[in-house]
Amino acid sequence: SSKRQSDLRSHLINFISLTPQLEQLFILGKSQRRDYMDKIVSDIDFEHNSRVNNYQKLLKERLLVLQKYRGQKTADKWLDAIENNIVELGVAIASARIEAIEFFNKAILSFSSNFPKARLQVIGDVEQNVMKQSAVQLEEFYKQTLKENRVLDLENFKTNFGVHRSDFDAIFVEKNISATKSSTGEQKAIMISITLARAKISATYKNQPTILIFDEIVSHL
Repeated sequence: SSKRQSDLRSHLINFISLTPQLEQLFILGKSQRRDYMDKIVSDIDFEHNSRVNNYQKLLKERLLVLQKYRGQKTADKWLDAIENNIVELGVAIASARIEAIEFFNKAILSFSSNFPKARLQVIGDVEQNVMKQSAVQLEEFYKQTLKENRVLDLENFKTNFGVHRSDFDAIFVEKNISATKSSTGEQKAIMISITLARAKISATYKNQPTILIFDEIVSHL
């Protein structure tokens, strides 16, 4: 069960790594930044990764049903059921991201470090509404948007709206500018700061055995 997996994970080693490729995170595509954000969230919320995997499976199932039945009314109930599950997981994922990133930001500010502090922020239509709307309102909006987009999603064979299209950014606190606009050296320092903070949160707050891996450390410094 997911609860059993969550219980077990706290006893397993959490490997947190920094590679030369990660230094380019803020000039890469949204998918790479989103994946990295979800790793940060998974450090704090052990069930997050399972939610994301199940969500991705449902997206694939919805697209296959859309393709197979191509607007036939016989598939409406099936699509409604799939979209209800997508919405339920999507709102849970969005909420987990907001809560985890807020926790991370408070933690990183409390740490003593010679590296520049970064403030992370989630960028996404669903996440932005988590704090503005009630869960019921947000779910209704999410469901309605998926339903309205069925024809468009079938044409593009991709789901055009949802938490799988979110992004994230890091703000260089000292200068109050986005990491995307920071220098290469500042981006490297920010990524080291984020990596060290992830390791401290994992070991200190989550009390999880943690191993920090630096790949080609000289290149980072």
